[in-house]
Amino acid sequence: MADSIEERYAFGPFHLDAAEGVLLRDGAPVALPPKVFATLLALVRRHGHVVSRDALVREVWPDTFVEDGNLTQNISVLRKVLGADAVGRPYLETVPKRGYRFTAIVTPVDEPSTPPNVDASSPLAPFVATPAPALTIRGRWRRALAVGVGIAALIAATESWRRASSEPRRVPIRSLAVLPFRSLPPVDGDYLGIGITDTLVSRLSAIREIVVRPTIAVTRFRDAGEDAMALAKRLNVDAILDGHVQRRDQRLRVTAQFMRGDDGRVLWSLSFDQTFDDVFRIEDEIAERVTQAVLGASAPRDRSATRFTPSAEAYEAYMRARHFLRTQTRDDVAKSIDAFQSAVRREPDYALAYAGLSAAYRTGEDYVGPRMQFLPLARAAAERAVALDGNLAEAHAALGMVLFADDWDWKGAEHEFRRAMELNSGVADSYSMYGMLLATRRHFPEALVLFERGHSIDPLSLPGNSRLGYALFLLGRYGDAIAVAQRTLQLEKDFFASHGGLCAAYEAKGEFDEAVEECKKAVELAGYGETWADLGYAYARAGDAARAREVLDGMTRLPATAAASGVDFAVVLVGLGDYERAIAALEDAVAKHAERAPGINYDPRFKPLYANPRFSALLRRMNLLD
Repeated sequence: MADSIEERYAFGPFHLDAAEGVLLRDGAPVALPPKVFATLLALVRRHGHVVSRDALVREVWPDTFVEDGNLTQNISVLRKVLGADAVGRPYLETVPKRGYRFTAIVTPVDEPSTPPNVDASSPLAPFVATPAPALTIRGRWRRALAVGVGIAALIAATESWRRASSEPRRVPIRSLAVLPFRSLPPVDGDYLGIGITDTLVSRLSAIREIVVRPTIAVTRFRDAGEDAMALAKRLNVDAILDGHVQRRDQRLRVTAQFMRGDDGRVLWSLSFDQTFDDVFRIEDEIAERVTQAVLGASAPRDRSATRFTPSAEAYEAYMRARHFLRTQTRDDVAKSIDAFQSAVRREPDYALAYAGLSAAYRTGEDYVGPRMQFLPLARAAAERAVALDGNLAEAHAALGMVLFADDWDWKGAEHEFRRAMELNSGVADSYSMYGMLLATRRHFPEALVLFERGHSIDPLSLPGNSRLGYALFLLGRYGDAIAVAQRTLQLEKDFFASHGGLCAAYEAKGEFDEAVEECKKAVELAGYGETWADLGYAYARAGDAARAREVLDGMTRLPATAAASGVDFAVVLVGLGDYERAIAALEDAVAKHAERAPGINYDPRFKPLYANPRFSALLRRMNLLD
């Protein structure tokens, strides 16, 4: 059996090629003496199982007498070379008086061998995780047949099911993070692994008993090289779901493992090998296993049978679109719109893709194309999503954003945001969006409650922290707002919005020199019209009218991708005390339906204009004044 398998394996950052006798770490060769490599290969072939010292000696040194210390030396070398896995466990475990065990999940990198009488091209063929003696494989097949080939084929997977130890869990699992599934071999623009991760996060966050950290929060630290246990501590979660993805033409291989965050103990691991068309079954099975591990008998009924299942081609287009939208560069947002459009062309009833398309249109407003051109497109896509699936949280959130930011329909937007939270209470953005709506209507204490709830779900979200800090600022809690901004900058020192938040708080405290310095940093990092306006206002409040006017003049020459709106010009003009020109600039912004126009209702910098009838008229036009 072993001869029929091309022996190339992946585990952690390593790739092992038996035929070439090569071990790679992150693509770089690792020098190993031949007998040390042979020892590693023997253990990897039987990963998860104890291999006796005698068996290793017979395989590594066949028909040769060697001293016992030779094997001990090989194991010592391997321990130094391999180190520990993502959760801090050594790859090699010594089992006293028995032998050694290779503990990591091992993924074959090429097509598996074909078990007797099974067509390897069939999506029903189970995945043989590693080469093993024929008796073991035949036993596996007998067990599969005993429970019905049809059931095994439905999930198209072979489990390497690692039960938790007999010790009771000291702390129940009530929060988790899904690490972005890595592609093997690593590829640029890994939309497949991220797409599967996003889907799992969405499925799991819909379960009220589980708090799931959003993908974007986890990705930032995974990319920085954090291991699983360190991530669990930083994300404050009880468990970690990790995995790898390998695609070869239309075949898809996925491995996943679920582990505790406190000690790295693996609760279970699964391996799948099937066609790409069955990716949804893989996602359903992984989500169900996680839910069962966390909630046990109280786990909710799986709803996959009633969920819309798109074609594989449409789903792949959707995953590409999500990947491009995440980066939010001008070119990638345009690519995201194209990919979402491709998804809905292939599947006209794909509600989730329409919700994503609406978000992409809104992101592209004044960025990819004219805002007034994209508004009706965003609205039509969101309405189509809700019409197709009234129980899809993402659809209601998308429509809520259109009603909030584009239509200024506050009651309608509130209804949609509340409905989105009812359908999926685990999405931090829903609380943030609803909080922004309440802040826009000057309901600051209620907005703070929502921002705090969103922060509890995603404590590492940079925008979420920024909004929480701004809500504290609006309530006059300037010291707390400064503390939140400084804490956010510890997460990402170059996050421009937190520098802007510090600027506003320092201004309110009369610390104008500090305010100017923070605004300068925001301009250097972002350079949007909004950041320039903040700097101009800070100069004006600091008594440096000349520099404030220089900023005002420079704002007229910003590129289209960073252009200042009438709101931005009004901010500087108010700082300079030129209230009439400020009102005129705001009237222009409202007439052009500028995205930031409703913010004039809560931005304290505009308080000098509150008594002006023209300002009140603007609020009425935006449905903000009865």
